[in-house]
Amino acid sequence: MLVAGEPHPHEPDYWQICKEAAALDQDAILFADGFIPDAEVPQLLARVDALVLAYADFSSQSGVAVLAGVNNRPVIATTAGGLQDLFDQGLAGELVATPVTAEAIADAIVRFYEVPVETWQDRADVAAQLLRRALSWDKIGASFIALSER
Repeated sequence: MLVAGEPHPHEPDYWQICKEAAALDQDAILFADGFIPDAEVPQLLARVDALVLAYADFSSQSGVAVLAGVNNRPVIATTAGGLQDLFDQGLAGELVATPVTAEAIADAIVRFYEVPVETWQDRADVAAQLLRRALSWDKIGASFIALSER
């Protein structure tokens, strides 16, 4: 497991809990504490089979899910917030059932690994192309112009 990034300014206690959990099994959990520059994100994401985005409640789009999708990585995620929109646009991944519990997350991880990682990679490669088109500035700009003309 790879945990990377820096804590949200309002959640230092949560980040400390994550660091302590990672320290319990340093062979299984790599903890990359600190800001990840944009140029390093693709290489970091290439080290994992999938990203787990087990949001129970989320009221906006997940930037992490977008990064996963456009960098050819599947997700193991809920459909909270804007995640359903990304799945509708082609994001590759396994759904976490609701209510979101440790068991639901574990079940989704098991289902993910019932499919060969190579198959997930093929799906993520297709998804990346779809998402890059769907989330392109050209498409966003055209949608904004169409909206403003109405």
